[in-house]
Amino acid sequence: MNTETIEEEILINGSRKIVLGVRIFPELKNKLSQEAHGLGITISEHSENILLNKESLLGDKDNSLKENVELKKQMVELSQQLLNSNANHKTESENFKKCIAELQSYVSVVKGQVALHSDKRLLHLLSQLQGRKDTIETPEGQKFSVTYNTTTDLIAAMIYSFQLKKP
Repeated sequence: MNTETIEEEILINGSRKIVLGVRIFPELKNKLSQEAHGLGITISEHSENILLNKESLLGDKDNSLKENVELKKQMVELSQQLLNSNANHKTESENFKKCIAELQSYVSVVKGQVALHSDKRLLHLLSQLQGRKDTIETPEGQKFSVTYNTTTDLIAAMIYSFQLKKP
Protein backbone atom coordinates (compact mmCIF):
# COMPACT_ATOMS: atom_id res chain seq x y z
CA MET A 1 0.00 0.00 0.00
CA ASN A 2 1.45 3.38 -0.89
CA THR A 3 1.42 6.65 1.06
CA GLU A 4 -1.30 8.34 -1.04
CA THR A 5 -3.74 5.48 -0.40
CA ILE A 6 -3.15 5.63 3.36
CA GLU A 7 -3.66 9.41 3.38
CA GLU A 8 -6.89 9.01 1.36
CA GLU A 9 -8.10 6.38 3.80
CA ILE A 10 -7.43 8.76 6.72
CA LEU A 11 -9.40 11.53 4.94
CA ILE A 12 -12.28 9.24 4.12
CA ASN A 13 -12.60 7.49 7.50
CA GLY A 14 -11.58 10.37 9.77
CA SER A 15 -11.32 9.16 13.34
CA ARG A 16 -13.16 5.86 12.76
CA LYS A 17 -11.20 2.69 13.21
CA ILE A 18 -10.47 0.38 10.29
CA VAL A 19 -9.56 -3.31 10.15
CA LEU A 20 -5.95 -4.40 9.86
CA GLY A 21 -5.26 -8.01 8.91
CA VAL A 22 -2.11 -9.61 10.26
CA ARG A 23 -0.73 -13.10 9.70
CA ILE A 24 0.89 -14.49 12.85
CA PHE A 25 1.87 -17.86 14.25
CA PRO A 26 -0.78 -19.66 16.29
CA GLU A 27 1.45 -19.61 19.39
CA LEU A 28 1.67 -15.80 19.24
CA LYS A 29 -2.11 -15.51 18.77
CA ASN A 30 -2.58 -17.77 21.80
CA LYS A 31 -0.19 -15.66 23.85
CA LEU A 32 -1.90 -12.41 22.84
CA SER A 33 -5.28 -13.94 23.60
CA GLN A 34 -4.18 -15.03 27.08
CA GLU A 35 -2.70 -11.59 27.81
CA ALA A 36 -5.88 -9.88 26.61
CA HIS A 37 -8.06 -12.20 28.69
CA GLY A 38 -5.87 -11.48 31.73
CA LEU A 39 -6.37 -7.74 31.15
CA GLY A 40 -10.10 -8.16 30.63
CA ILE A 41 -10.05 -6.83 27.05
CA THR A 42 -10.38 -8.28 23.58
CA ILE A 43 -7.42 -9.47 21.54
CA SER A 44 -8.16 -6.64 19.10
CA GLU A 45 -7.98 -4.01 21.88
CA HIS A 46 -4.83 -5.59 23.26
CA SER A 47 -3.17 -5.59 19.82
CA GLU A 48 -4.20 -1.95 19.30
CA ASN A 49 -2.71 -0.99 22.71
CA ILE A 50 0.55 -2.73 21.80
CA LEU A 51 0.74 -0.83 18.51
CA LEU A 52 -0.18 2.48 20.13
CA ASN A 53 2.43 2.03 22.85
CA LYS A 54 5.22 0.68 20.63
CA GLU A 55 6.88 4.11 20.30
CA SER A 56 6.88 4.49 24.05
CA LEU A 57 8.07 0.91 24.54
CA LEU A 58 10.88 1.36 22.01
CA GLY A 59 11.86 4.62 23.71
CA ASP A 60 11.75 2.85 27.08
CA LYS A 61 13.89 0.08 25.60
CA ASP A 62 16.46 2.60 24.31
CA ASN A 63 16.45 4.40 27.64
CA SER A 64 16.82 1.10 29.45
CA LEU A 65 19.77 0.13 27.26
CA LYS A 66 21.44 3.50 27.87
CA GLU A 67 20.77 3.20 31.59
CA ASN A 68 22.14 -0.34 31.53
CA VAL A 69 25.37 0.88 29.89
CA GLU A 70 25.67 3.68 32.47
CA LEU A 71 25.00 1.28 35.34
CA LYS A 72 27.66 -1.09 34.00
CA LYS A 73 30.15 1.80 33.93
CA GLN A 74 29.23 2.68 37.50
CA MET A 75 29.56 -0.96 38.50
CA VAL A 76 33.06 -1.11 37.00
CA GLU A 77 34.01 2.10 38.84
CA LEU A 78 32.59 0.80 42.11
CA SER A 79 34.36 -2.53 41.63
CA GLN A 80 37.64 -0.69 41.12
CA GLN A 81 37.00 1.43 44.21
CA LEU A 82 36.24 -1.75 46.16
CA LEU A 83 39.48 -3.35 44.98
CA ASN A 84 41.42 -0.22 45.94
CA SER A 85 39.66 -0.10 49.28
CA ASN A 86 40.47 -3.76 49.93
CA ALA A 87 44.12 -3.16 49.03
CA ASN A 88 44.24 -0.12 51.32
CA HIS A 89 42.54 -2.10 54.06
CA LYS A 90 45.09 -4.89 53.70
CA THR A 91 47.97 -2.40 53.87
CA GLU A 92 46.44 -0.65 56.89
CA SER A 93 45.81 -4.00 58.54
CA GLU A 94 49.45 -4.99 58.07
CA ASN A 95 50.56 -1.62 59.45
CA PHE A 96 48.29 -2.08 62.47
CA LYS A 97 49.72 -5.56 63.05
CA LYS A 98 53.25 -4.10 63.00
CA CYS A 99 52.21 -1.35 65.42
CA ILE A 100 50.58 -3.90 67.71
CA ALA A 101 53.76 -6.01 67.70
CA GLU A 102 55.86 -2.92 68.50
CA LEU A 103 53.47 -1.91 71.28
CA GLN A 104 53.52 -5.42 72.73
CA SER A 105 57.31 -5.31 72.75
CA TYR A 106 57.23 -1.88 74.38
CA VAL A 107 54.71 -3.08 76.98
CA SER A 108 57.00 -5.99 77.78
CA VAL A 109 59.94 -3.59 78.34
CA VAL A 110 57.78 -1.28 80.47
CA LYS A 111 56.56 -4.23 82.54
CA GLY A 112 60.19 -5.15 83.20
CA GLN A 113 60.96 -1.59 84.24
CA VAL A 114 57.89 -1.47 86.47
CA ALA A 115 58.95 -4.75 88.06
CA LEU A 116 62.43 -3.34 88.69
CA HIS A 117 61.13 -0.06 90.11
CA SER A 118 58.62 -1.86 92.34
CA ASP A 119 61.12 -4.42 93.69
CA LYS A 120 60.64 -4.76 97.47
CA ARG A 121 64.35 -4.45 98.29
CA LEU A 122 64.73 -1.35 96.12
CA LEU A 123 61.67 0.26 97.71
CA HIS A 124 63.01 -0.61 101.18
CA LEU A 125 66.37 1.03 100.34
CA LEU A 126 64.60 4.10 98.98
CA SER A 127 62.55 4.41 102.17
CA GLN A 128 65.81 4.33 104.16
CA LEU A 129 67.49 6.97 101.95
CA GLN A 130 64.47 9.13 100.97
CA GLY A 131 65.44 12.81 100.74
CA ARG A 132 69.14 12.29 101.51
CA LYS A 133 71.81 13.89 99.39
CA ASP A 134 74.88 11.97 98.40
CA THR A 135 77.96 12.37 96.22
CA ILE A 136 78.74 9.44 93.96
CA GLU A 137 82.17 8.76 92.53
CA THR A 138 82.42 6.67 89.38
CA PRO A 139 85.23 4.15 88.89
CA GLU A 140 86.77 6.71 86.48
CA GLY A 141 86.92 9.27 89.31
CA GLN A 142 84.07 11.53 88.22
CA LYS A 143 81.85 12.85 90.99
CA PHE A 144 78.22 13.86 90.87
CA SER A 145 75.61 14.58 93.50
CA VAL A 146 72.30 12.83 93.85
CA THR A 147 69.24 13.31 96.02
CA TYR A 148 67.33 10.08 96.66
CA ASN A 149 63.73 10.99 95.80
CA THR A 150 62.81 8.18 93.38
CA THR A 151 63.85 4.63 92.61
CA THR A 152 65.49 6.01 89.44
CA ASP A 153 67.82 8.15 91.58
CA LEU A 154 68.76 5.11 93.65
CA ILE A 155 69.34 2.91 90.56
CA ALA A 156 71.47 5.61 88.89
CA ALA A 157 73.61 5.92 92.03
CA MET A 158 74.09 2.15 92.12
CA ILE A 159 75.03 1.99 88.45
CA TYR A 160 77.57 4.82 88.60
CA SER A 161 79.17 3.64 91.84
CA PHE A 162 79.44 0.00 90.74
CA GLN A 163 82.96 -1.36 90.32
CA LEU A 164 83.77 -4.63 88.68
CA LYS A 165 85.93 -7.00 90.69
CA LYS A 166 89.04 -7.98 88.89
CA PRO A 167 89.51 -11.72 88.52
